[in-house]
Amino acid sequence: AWQQGGHADSLKSLRDGYDGRYGQVDGSCLRCHVGEAALGQAVDVAALESDDLSPVTCAVCHQVHGELDQARLRCETCHEKGAYYHREESRARHVPCPADVGVSCVNCHMPLTVKNGGAFTLHSHAPGIVPPSDTATWGVPNSCANGGCHADRDEAWLQAAYDSHFGVSSDRSP
Repeated sequence: AWQQGGHADSLKSLRDGYDGRYGQVDGSCLRCHVGEAALGQAVDVAALESDDLSPVTCAVCHQVHGELDQARLRCETCHEKGAYYHREESRARHVPCPADVGVSCVNCHMPLTVKNGGAFTLHSHAPGIVPPSDTATWGVPNSCANGGCHADRDEAWLQAAYDSHFGVSSDRSP
């Protein structure tokens, strides 16, 4: 769930795990690693050690007042920048699907786990790519078939495509 993903540790990773490779911590770092800053509050870098600050929580990713739809998710607010700052080398191979398919971040990184038949659906909140092998092993939806893109394909095809794109089938964080 959320506690196992990077969002729960966003503040801790900046406080304790940052090695300085992208320069000094400044306001641009806080906008993605500190919940209050992500929501537009002014946060001074000097306050980084304060117990009053929060990591990335629900309200940072979800528009809490308004429609409940994927278009209101704010993934790219941080991850487009994060991909640039932290994973520039992976951008060229990040999305295996053609742009006109209309795949969203959630389709692959937060697979659908429950659809109740109404307006509400529940997605995994342990962001990461779920390989097809996890469907057989754990009975969980996988990222490749989950978005509807390859729902008509069998597990062997899905795993081969996954392995071809990501190289290692157990890697959940491309």
